[in-house]
Amino acid sequence: MELFRLDGRRAVVTGAARGLGRTIAEALAQAGANVVIASRTLSDCQAVAEEIAASTGRRTWAFVVDVANSSEIKRFAEEVSSVFGPVDILVNNAGINIRGAAEELSEADWDAVIATNLKAPFLCARAFGPAMCERGWGRIINIGSILSAVGLPGRAPYASSKAGLLNLTRVLALEWGKKGVTVNAICPGPFATDMNKQLLSDPAQYEAFVEKIPMGRWGELHEIAGAAVFLASDAASFITGSALFVDGGNRRNRVEQPRGGHRSGIPGLTEWRICQSWMRGRDTGKELPRISRIARICSLAADANEIEGIIGLVCVIRVIRGRHFWCVWLNSGCDWPRAEFGVQALACPGQCSLKAELRT
Repeated sequence: MELFRLDGRRAVVTGAARGLGRTIAEALAQAGANVVIASRTLSDCQAVAEEIAASTGRRTWAFVVDVANSSEIKRFAEEVSSVFGPVDILVNNAGINIRGAAEELSEADWDAVIATNLKAPFLCARAFGPAMCERGWGRIINIGSILSAVGLPGRAPYASSKAGLLNLTRVLALEWGKKGVTVNAICPGPFATDMNKQLLSDPAQYEAFVEKIPMGRWGELHEIAGAAVFLASDAASFITGSALFVDGGNRRNRVEQPRGGHRSGIPGLTEWRICQSWMRGRDTGKELPRISRIARICSLAADANEIEGIIGLVCVIRVIRGRHFWCVWLNSGCDWPRAEFGVQALACPGQCSLKAELRT
């Protein structure tokens, strides 16, 4: 389909010498884009650039850059624009992972991961994004991880960097949305890449990961290609600030479903204690739903596997001056379909702040 073609587009892919980055670079070229292969090793970049050019007939260029160095990124952006032309597509793929328990990791370990995985995408977006905004068209794709949304022991720097990258994606989408630039994230699950060699070489760890994947296997490199081409194309013109999880269902299986008693009227909560709450806004004059109604909505969301709509969700019923006030607050940033269930919130997240202690 023409919607997925990238003919004439110019793309930059960081960390493109191997693994997912190389696969994405090749997929963009196959869809018609000319591609800059960026990495820290010239020989690797050149080899990949030559292979992609030979197999696709597209123009490629190898460029060595340390993406965590602001001066190098500035030079990189200037040279790419001068030699290759205006960049339409930026894929922030470069990343590293240093594993270990939090108490065993050094400050240098933390800084290295944050610099490559979070600082670098910001620097690259800042270097290429404004020109995209001026031209009125652009695609920025940040390669996150399943750990953008869930935690995993021994991955403090990596998980923190990828969670931060997902929120950077949302912020840039808000800032550049009206300027024709979309900013989205692809969040892969376990793939057989160099970064995961340690897991692949340990049968016990490998099987532990596989058990949590509904599809019962790790991803194959080519399975990331479709997501990248889609988000880079006109087919995704009305998608921004989103995260596309390519993980075989792994994220859903890692988030625990609510369970427990129903004493509070909300499934999964056996004790419900409001520590502090305050609300601003006026009474809408409309009848507010009772707690049973809110419990039903929570249950429907859980049944629909809308995990993002359950994490961080607090339903509050409180009598203030004889009136029942309520709020549904989502701190996950997702668009939970209140209207579908006929719910009208008296206060939105910007109008209601609260702290609650929920015991399951």
